[in-house]
Amino acid sequence: MYLDEFTDNEYIEKILYKGFFMAYRIDENVCIACGACEPVCPVDCISANENGIRIIAEDDCVNCGACAGVCPVQCISEVAE
Repeated sequence: MYLDEFTDNEYIEKILYKGFFMAYRIDENVCIACGACEPVCPVDCISANENGIRIIAEDDCVNCGACAGVCPVQCISEVAE
């Protein structure tokens, strides 16, 4: 799902869950730097650090979960803040 497909209410429901802000994070200790997650992100919020490990810009992430779905080592998970 792409950001322009959300209505305002759907966007709010997507990022809020039981009163917590939900965010996707990459476990840097598990990431193998394959880059599979980067091209599927609809808002380009995934980039590589100096070691090639991917990092999600949480402020830009729309929490669609596309990255988690393609990760071969399942190092991307949704967490409540």
